[in-house]
Amino acid sequence: MNTAAATDGGAQVDPGDIPRRSASVQHRKVGDDTLLMHRILKQYHVLNGVAGRIWELCDGTETADGIAAAIAGEYKADAETVRRDVRESLSGMAALQLIELGEAP
Repeated sequence: MNTAAATDGGAQVDPGDIPRRSASVQHRKVGDDTLLMHRILKQYHVLNGVAGRIWELCDGTETADGIAAAIAGEYKADAETVRRDVRESLSGMAALQLIELGEAP
């Protein structure tokens, strides 16, 4: 697991990191949003449509850059911009303990 602190207080997300949703987080889709509840920390979070899609892709099978490539393809967006934004989103999710970052084998 990558625990190096980034400048925004989140974990530094490397291209090959494999994000996985925390088992302590329950989620529900409401319209375009995804509602998350961290059962241990007693915190609620609302993700917009794109962030919710990133969350869905954090199933422990894809790298951070693989998730970014999927998002760029689905939303027909610039790959480099999406890669940066996905890493930033994953960093924030890791800082909030919504996901865990594993390393590729």
